[in-house]
Amino acid sequence: MKRMGFVVTCLLFLSTLFVPGAFADTEQAQALIRSPKVKDRLEAVKQLESAGDETAVEILTGALDDKSGQVRSASVMALAAAGSKPAITGLSKAVLDKNRDIRLSAVQGLAKIGDPECLPALGKAAQDPDVKIKIQAIAGLGKVGGRDTFIPLLRAATQDRDTGVRLAAVNELGLVGDENVVPPLAKALKDSDVVVRTAAVGAMGLIGGNAAVRSLTDALFDGAAPVRRSAAVALGALRSPDSLKSLTYAVRNEKDPAVLSSMAAALGEIGNKAGMPALMEAASRAGPKESDSLYAAQAAIMKNNRNKPEAPVVKKEEPPQVSTGTIPAAATASQPTSPATEAKRVKAAAPPQKSPPASKPAAAKTPVPPTKKPVVKRKVTPVP
Repeated sequence: MKRMGFVVTCLLFLSTLFVPGAFADTEQAQALIRSPKVKDRLEAVKQLESAGDETAVEILTGALDDKSGQVRSASVMALAAAGSKPAITGLSKAVLDKNRDIRLSAVQGLAKIGDPECLPALGKAAQDPDVKIKIQAIAGLGKVGGRDTFIPLLRAATQDRDTGVRLAAVNELGLVGDENVVPPLAKALKDSDVVVRTAAVGAMGLIGGNAAVRSLTDALFDGAAPVRRSAAVALGALRSPDSLKSLTYAVRNEKDPAVLSSMAAALGEIGNKAGMPALMEAASRAGPKESDSLYAAQAAIMKNNRNKPEAPVVKKEEPPQVSTGTIPAAATASQPTSPATEAKRVKAAAPPQKSPPASKPAAAKTPVPPTKKPVVKRKVTPVP
């Protein structure tokens, strides 16, 4: 009986979960959203957020035209919480809302979705008057990635008035950019803020390529030590021989000990012999601290070149004249030959075979006449 009572209790409890109205009623919420009372409309948004289906998303998108900022803000947050592609239309619409908090919530929702369909709205948000919204939009563009993000990111990296926005855009370009963004990104190397210039050096080091190497060699002579040092580190990581001339010149003229050490390390990473004279010259005038890195770079170059022996020159050798009938293995293994050439070589090296002496022709025999046996005559004695 106790077991039966427990089962009945469970069934009654479960039945309460599935009574009408336990879940959000979309039709009821649709009626409430048209109520003149803000409280009712907020309740409708709450119910629609719980539903989370496409019909609810469509109603929430329509609620973005509500006169109440509270309702619009609640609708945007509900769409952002949905995080689905159908919500992109409403969130893109909210990016242009006059309320700053609503725009920020919309941009955060689009960045969370991270779909290419979000790019037009995120590109607009990257030009928002509010700095926080622009930085959030730039992060969203970086999450989406792809070449379609290059134009808004480059515009923010090189044209925005706020240092934080330019810095955020440069950093995102280093993560998602390719060699096509290097020429326009080179403008950031002339930014008035040293932090932005240093970030641009790091971005080019991540992207790499010939254009990046050329821009990084120019950054070796920047007025700020952090920029020069970052450029040296990036060139050492890229190991491009094209940077050798600029690096050796910079080593000879660098005064900052930390920068000099990074430049020396870069020459050591490249490992070209041409860097040795500049390192030796700099070591002769350097102090104890920076001279260690200079000597370490020299050792790296020596080691790099010692481990690269020159390829041996293979000379073609004529086949030796062998008196015996066999060919030595060294002569046959010196160079690969074709079967026809090998046959000729064997034939030439083999000793001439002596032909057997010619047999003398047999002398003609004179015919011998047959000899006749003598006939013996017997005497016949008469019989008496």
